[in-house]
Amino acid sequence: MEEIAGTLTLEREIMDDARKKAARLLSNADAESARIQAESAVKTAAALGAIDEAARLATARYRDEVFARIPLEKLRMKTAHSDALIREALGRWLASLPESRIESFVAKRLEGAKAFLADGSVEIRYRGIGASCAERLAGQIGAAGEVVIREDNTLLATGIIVSGKGAELDATLDVAADLILREKRGELIRAFAPRLAQS
Repeated sequence: MEEIAGTLTLEREIMDDARKKAARLLSNADAESARIQAESAVKTAAALGAIDEAARLATARYRDEVFARIPLEKLRMKTAHSDALIREALGRWLASLPESRIESFVAKRLEGAKAFLADGSVEIRYRGIGASCAERLAGQIGAAGEVVIREDNTLLATGIIVSGKGAELDATLDVAADLILREKRGELIRAFAPRLAQS
């Protein structure tokens, strides 16, 4: 009986020891789990904070870029609008010119190109001017070869185009408009769109 009681006591002590070790292991595991959860929460909060900060910075940068473009876009639109107004007004003015003024412009353009056109045959295509005007202009070239003069309604603007010896001279009102715009844009803005010139 004493042996049984000793065995039972020993068994109880072993079981108590095992319970204590198990309780200690569970306690350590709980503590480790709580530590890992706390670290995870801190790391998650830091990662979310970094993501939020990156998103905030990206949004701020994008907003700054958009707001920086607004004045440029406004200026671009204003410039395009003023250019359209000027071109429209200039086109109306050029369309109202008498044939003598058109002839004068074409003659000035021909003067600079005589050296390229006088040595051979030339073809003159005209639109919006009379045949006699085209013939007078052809006489100014002083071409050594044959001169062919024909009306060409496929030309995009009033004036003439002279072709010869591998060279071509465009002396139309489109060219006149481009030259005037290049040289007198500021004056045209003040004349045709004074409100735009002030702003």
